[in-house]
Amino acid sequence: MARNTKSVGPKSEGGWQVSGESRNFKTQADAVKAARSDLLKSGGGEL
Repeated sequence: MARNTKSVGPKSEGGWQVSGESRNFKTQADAVKAARSDLLKSGGGEL
């Protein structure tokens, strides 16, 4: 089974986002936390 992969990056208009999502986070740490949480819910993966 393929593992899920997410990445976190800065948005051009400011803030941070998780790849493939439209949610916007104020800090990189917030985005990483959300991405890790999503990966745990979906059975694991890599950030």
